[in-house]
Amino acid sequence: MLINELNDKLKELSQGQSDIVKRRQYKETVVALQDLLRDKLNTASQTVLENAIYSADKDTGNLQFSAHNDSISVCVWGNLAKNARLRQFQFEDTEVGFEIPRSMATSDIGLRFVICDFDHFSEKCLSYPAMKKRVDLPDLPERVETPLAAPEEEKEEDESQAAVDPLLDDLDITAFQTAAKTDPVEPEKETPADDAEKVEEEERPKSVEIIVDESAKTEEEDVEPIDPYQNDSTVINLKQYVMIGGVFEVDLVAVPPQPKQAKEWIMKQVFLPKLRTLKFEVAEEQPRITETTAKELPPLSEELKQASINDGQYVKLNLKWSKKVAVPENEVEIGRWNYEKNCWSKNDIFDVAIDRANCTATFKTINFGVYALFQDAYVNMPLQQWEITATGLNQSVIRLVANFTEVEIEIHDDQCRVNYEEGDKMLEHLQPISGRWMTPLKLIDALKQIGINLFPEKHASTYVSICEKDEDIESLVYLQMAMTASAISYSFSQFNGNENVDKSTVIIQCHDNVSTKAEDINEWSLISLSNSQMYRMKIYEDSEEFSPDMHEHSEIHFDMKHLLNDFVSKEAKDLFDKTSPLFIDTVFQLLNSMKLITFS
Repeated sequence: MLINELNDKLKELSQGQSDIVKRRQYKETVVALQDLLRDKLNTASQTVLENAIYSADKDTGNLQFSAHNDSISVCVWGNLAKNARLRQFQFEDTEVGFEIPRSMATSDIGLRFVICDFDHFSEKCLSYPAMKKRVDLPDLPERVETPLAAPEEEKEEDESQAAVDPLLDDLDITAFQTAAKTDPVEPEKETPADDAEKVEEEERPKSVEIIVDESAKTEEEDVEPIDPYQNDSTVINLKQYVMIGGVFEVDLVAVPPQPKQAKEWIMKQVFLPKLRTLKFEVAEEQPRITETTAKELPPLSEELKQASINDGQYVKLNLKWSKKVAVPENEVEIGRWNYEKNCWSKNDIFDVAIDRANCTATFKTINFGVYALFQDAYVNMPLQQWEITATGLNQSVIRLVANFTEVEIEIHDDQCRVNYEEGDKMLEHLQPISGRWMTPLKLIDALKQIGINLFPEKHASTYVSICEKDEDIESLVYLQMAMTASAISYSFSQFNGNENVDKSTVIIQCHDNVSTKAEDINEWSLISLSNSQMYRMKIYEDSEEFSPDMHEHSEIHFDMKHLLNDFVSKEAKDLFDKTSPLFIDTVFQLLNSMKLITFS
């Protein structure tokens, strides 16, 4: 759908100043499309409720309607019979269901479920991780702006102006507010000497000066927002938890008077095409259904809340996530979206039961609203093992072994895909996305959507035990691994986390995959990599003790390509020079997102 395409475009945009305006336009368009989609769903739901009598079930007399496409499902139940014994129902196609209290079963109400595969709420929360964007290669030169010389001829002035205009066009107008908001200063009386200096100053060459308002800084500047609920145990921390199964919007709605037929006439009350949402309000006297525009009701006292639960004045909801989503044997959290705080809250949710075999979550609550299921984002971290195998020119395979899954990613030129062997029940959750070639960012999103998160965010080290390394050397190693991945295989080394190895040094295994020499076929070498020196190590992976000594046939180098040239085959060296820049960029994007060196 168009919203997904715009989100993909947002990820592809660079983090430079020139894309700020375009990014803002895309985000505004996404919000406008989401509002339009919500209005269309409300209008359609109201139309179904107005004509509910024509879709009533013959056995129960109640409305049972459902419709769905690839990303959205809408299920509507209308209480037409008002039978106090019919208090629960489950939709067959989506397997979501509910149980309402007896007091609600005799009212003109209905329940609407809107199930979306996409999450359009979490991005409003301050604990939501920033959208993962494409990372530029670290060796690209930075752009340096030089002052413009004073124009000597009219032609030079035109060229200078043409060079400046694109910069000004890309800046937001608020960037110039600082100059306009400065306090006026009373001018001093000028003397003839001052006039001479002023004239001389005006004749000097000037450089272009762009004044940027500090208050106009965007989210691209890596400013960490303060989350006011970071210490609130009732709020789901989106830096630690990730959503599974999409968003479940459960609304209590009013069922309008139904059309009545008198002989050949049909009498129907005319309504405004607006869905009336209701609130189930727990009061001291008795629960009541009210119509209010407030998104959140005032919080209940613990005594009143417990009394409502004891009296059975609650709603029981049954939600189902897709069987395509992998949910390990870990705790699953349920959250309801709080519109006032803009966060997912665990308040007023109790008696939670998780059935992993049937992919369902059942719980009781006293609130309707937007619900979602969450699991630990780092359940598969740190990695147990990883290996990058060279399979040919511009071809490579990355194999990852995590706590609850194994993933094989094949790379060919600028595309990548997940491989899956038919009949492997342990990894059958990979089947829906396997075999489809896609870009690295789309592959990362596809894995996350099925519950497999192998890509740590900025704050992951807070929740996962890692092998801490300097970010600059780590990024440099990923780039140089990508440059040589057509011929050289790489793998995890136990010595990378040795207590005698500091965070400025990375140790990995390497292997020449194209060598035809018998002694090279099964030989893996250890290499030590840092900003100051790179060399082949004397020890091997199966050595009992660690030693930083250099191999007798190695020398100190300052990049991996020249280091590998010391001991790899001629065929491997030829592949180094033939490797495509698109392949290098694709491998780098994946490695930099996985953080194999630190999160293993």
